[in-house]
Amino acid sequence: MLRTMRIIAVTALVLALHPGVAMADEAMVDEAMVECHTSIVSSAMSPQKIVVGVGAPKTSTFTVELDNNCDSPTVEVNLAGAVFPVGMHVTMDAGTAHGNNRYTFTGKTSWGATDLTDVRAAGSWISYIDANSDNGPFVSAPGVPFTLVRASSITLRPSASAVEKGAYVNIRGSLQRADWSSTANDSYGGRRVDLQRKPTGGAYATIGTVRSMSDGSVFSTVNADQDSCYRLFYKGNATTDGATSPAQCVQVG
Repeated sequence: MLRTMRIIAVTALVLALHPGVAMADEAMVDEAMVECHTSIVSSAMSPQKIVVGVGAPKTSTFTVELDNNCDSPTVEVNLAGAVFPVGMHVTMDAGTAHGNNRYTFTGKTSWGATDLTDVRAAGSWISYIDANSDNGPFVSAPGVPFTLVRASSITLRPSASAVEKGAYVNIRGSLQRADWSSTANDSYGGRRVDLQRKPTGGAYATIGTVRSMSDGSVFSTVNADQDSCYRLFYKGNATTDGATSPAQCVQVG
């Protein structure tokens, strides 16, 4: 009994003389009891509409922000489209810490006709994010949706650049879009195309709508009553980007 009382007394004396020892031990226990956490705060992508032609590839940038206090956090962004349901990943950097357990990860991916090869890939895509760390939980969340579309182009050629007032001018053009499988531009028929006119000192307005022929050709006729510039405009759709032709002007004498 006497020995027990002496031990208690000595222990009390040590704690009284060195209170920091007890606080340090307590802090170590508390830290060990608290598990680390990882959460996906936000994600972004630029651009969210990627227009791919048959020339140089286009690049998109993905950014993900984590709230994380685990060791060595990593992020992967996965992409899925109509004919690419799995297997497309964005390589993200090691992440940049900027206080309050926040990390920002950035990655880029390239989109080219030779990479896609299948025009069915055009349309709506989704992204989803996986976050992991050496000693923390695995976290997954939806990312930013985006669209992948085929580039298009349209030309315009009037039958004359100068006419008398009241004369008719034939407007011809051609609508094409990128074919990723052949890495060449192809005719785009059956599309609604607006013919727009801008008189001197005015603004462009639609004066007629025609459909492109099976070979992509566009034809219309206008009555030239004043100096004006003309252009053809294709609005685009879910798989093909819009296009506007270079303007061609007609002088009226």
